[in-house]
Amino acid sequence: MKWMPLSAALLGALAVIAGAGGAHALKATLTPEALAWWQTGALYHLIHALVLLVAATVPLRHERARKVACIALVAASCSSRAAST
Repeated sequence: MKWMPLSAALLGALAVIAGAGGAHALKATLTPEALAWWQTGALYHLIHALVLLVAATVPLRHERARKVACIALVAASCSSRAAST
């Protein structure tokens, strides 16, 4: 599973680039509602990259803990975002 930390880093960088691109380059072309959708998508992308990084760093002997941590992080990110809208 050596590909997971590298994938998490690349996906995290892509999320930051997408968020910054939306905030700067697309600001003039998108409606405020569409820009908010773009930012939400970039945020979810970043959160899932972080979840992948957590999954990559939990030792293999704790497979159940890895699954629980991933499910908890995704559920928390989705529920906190839903509560804020």
